[in-house]
Amino acid sequence: MKFNGVKYLVKESFRNLWVNRMMSLASIGTLLACLILIGVSVLFSLNINNLIGHMENQNEIVVFLKMDVDEAGIEKVRGALEIMDNVDRTVFISKEEGLRQQMEIFGDDKEYFEALLEEGENPIPDSFRVTLKNVDLLDEAVESISEIAQVDEISAPTQVAGIITGIKRTAYIIGIVLTVILVVVSFLVISNTIRVTVFNRRKEINIMKYVGATDGFIQFPFILEGIIIGLIAGVIAFGVIAVGYDIVMDWMRGDVFGVMGAFASETIKFKEIAGGLFAGFCIGSAGVGMVGSAIFVRKYLKV
Repeated sequence: MKFNGVKYLVKESFRNLWVNRMMSLASIGTLLACLILIGVSVLFSLNINNLIGHMENQNEIVVFLKMDVDEAGIEKVRGALEIMDNVDRTVFISKEEGLRQQMEIFGDDKEYFEALLEEGENPIPDSFRVTLKNVDLLDEAVESISEIAQVDEISAPTQVAGIITGIKRTAYIIGIVLTVILVVVSFLVISNTIRVTVFNRRKEINIMKYVGATDGFIQFPFILEGIIIGLIAGVIAFGVIAVGYDIVMDWMRGDVFGVMGAFASETIKFKEIAGGLFAGFCIGSAGVGMVGSAIFVRKYLKV
């Protein structure tokens, strides 16, 4: 296609947008709302996953050793734990350190432990605090660790792990379903806009077909129109999300001693995801506009 032809088609695309500006604005507005909802869903999912990741790092398995384990046995347990694929970090807690920690926990009621120290008796066994890479595999990790000969007992937050796994799965499913619904809505909106434009220009299109214009030549302005609508909505949506995210985070950080403040401390900084989000918005919205336009115009041309 020659340059003059391309110039003409691009000009036609912008002319169509202006002639049908009310419908174009409605399409941009609806697509903008869909993109904002998708952006909120994505940010919510990312932050939930980040928070859950932090919670997973805080969840520890406490591995209590048998009372008669010597230094060689402790090193065997350490080595066995460190070679496990799902083990991220291990920290050894000696009997003495374990007793001191119990005394700190009981505070004013620590007389019993002080008496044990005076008598040289310590009922607290050596232990390892083990942090897992993937809390979803908690049960498998507990089973593997329990097979180590020197291990006496394991304290594992199985209920918490189940809750975390459930939250992750639910957030993932909701995010996918919401995104699919909004993408379908966006397709329908773009298609309706192009449908109105095609209807208004049906005589011109029929004349172009009659004189031998190819389907690609006829489709190009409509497809470009869909891309432009998508890009405009994508850029505006990114700006709204960026400003809105900062406002919400500032408000949450204001609750210094509350739940909101604690949650805000674990949220993702917007600049860390800004590039990917902007590219996703522009490419995704332009792609929706292009595909939605192409499908309807091609369907019309086949009639």
